[in-house]
Amino acid sequence: MSDEARFDPRFDPAFQPGFEGLLESQAPVQPAMAQNLTVPPAVRSPPVTLDAAIARDLVEETPAGINPFIVVLGVVALVLLGGGLFLASRLQEMFAVSQGGSTFDYVTAQLVIYSAPLMMTLGAATAIGVLFLYAVRRGRGS
Repeated sequence: MSDEARFDPRFDPAFQPGFEGLLESQAPVQPAMAQNLTVPPAVRSPPVTLDAAIARDLVEETPAGINPFIVVLGVVALVLLGGGLFLASRLQEMFAVSQGGSTFDYVTAQLVIYSAPLMMTLGAATAIGVLFLYAVRRGRGS
């Protein structure tokens, strides 16, 4: 039985039983230009003293000012807390009327019932996160 009969031409011979090694057509190709390539010499930087390294790290970690994203997060926390409290007060007003003379329809009332506590919770969590960021920064001394 010949080698061609053992191997199924539809599949790679490397994954068939009886394969012994690379075929001539699969031999790795050596590029002609690989011999002409040279590696440039390594560039060495002057040694850095420990004090200079610490000063460089401190300069990199020191914030350039107030982070605007944290300010925006603080504003978002206040808006969420305020909006949740406003919606909760509207709910109290709606259920305080015993005759059912509210201006809310059923869908709006359900939306306010579910969104008011969620807004207050998200606002409180965001405020706690902002306070945590300030506490971590203050603890680092920056």
